[in-house]
Amino acid sequence: RNLLTFAGEPMILASAAWNQTLPVTMFAVARSLDSTTANQHLIGKTLVDNPVIFKYTGNWSLFAGNPLASSVAVTNNWHTFTALVSAGTGNLRLNGTSVLTGNTGAAYWNNTPILIGSSIPPRCGWVGDIAEVLIYSGALSEADISTVESY
Repeated sequence: RNLLTFAGEPMILASAAWNQTLPVTMFAVARSLDSTTANQHLIGKTLVDNPVIFKYTGNWSLFAGNPLASSVAVTNNWHTFTALVSAGTGNLRLNGTSVLTGNTGAAYWNNTPILIGSSIPPRCGWVGDIAEVLIYSGALSEADISTVESY
């Protein structure tokens, strides 16, 4: 069941700030209700157009300095998203399967709050349902990631 439904504008500001020089592991259970709008941010930051997990031009993507686009098309199904960003490398998993890994670039989000359902500006708001978001400071092990993804 969905916990929150976003229509493109609302967002939740998390009190935690992410120091991007440190690793982070993020999980989300969500579904897009609009597979045609190009730029929607599931988890973002309070800097202009700086999402972590988002969809862009129809594919799931990851961004932490450089955009990394997967070849996995957006559908309106429920998905488990896992993003691990550590030491300039990012990995995005969809339903437990890695869909992209690459260089996320320089750390420039340091100590800015995390947004759920958008980034600043809110024109990049998520259109869909979000059932859960978990954010861990640190790079979880493969075993820990699998445990969280399967619960």
